[in-house]
Amino acid sequence: MKPAREWAKELQSHTIRPGVEPTAGRAGEPTVRVDGTFLHSQYRPMEEGIRLIDSAGLEPDRPVIVIGVGLGYHVLALAERGFGVIAIEPDASVAKLAVDGLLADSEALVWVGSLEAV
Repeated sequence: MKPAREWAKELQSHTIRPGVEPTAGRAGEPTVRVDGTFLHSQYRPMEEGIRLIDSAGLEPDRPVIVIGVGLGYHVLALAERGFGVIAIEPDASVAKLAVDGLLADSEALVWVGSLEAV
């Protein structure tokens, strides 16, 4: 487990696997389709991440464990609100897109790999 920004170095030479398709959403924000399924809204993924966090009723003094990083919209929303975040992303290709993009400077703790290894 290490900060998201450190994963960028480790995943630098990782090749995005077939089936992981980064794309621009309809409003221009990045989104991603994995094996045919969009992981975020095609319209406003940042707003979707913020709404998800706002609707969860989380206690600010408790850390949050996120399973599935996607491009990191919800992880970024949590971190910007001061939550301690631990995020687990089993797909290295998805993680690479997140740490090369939205989470490039994030201190959120991330694990990339199988859940058994956590």
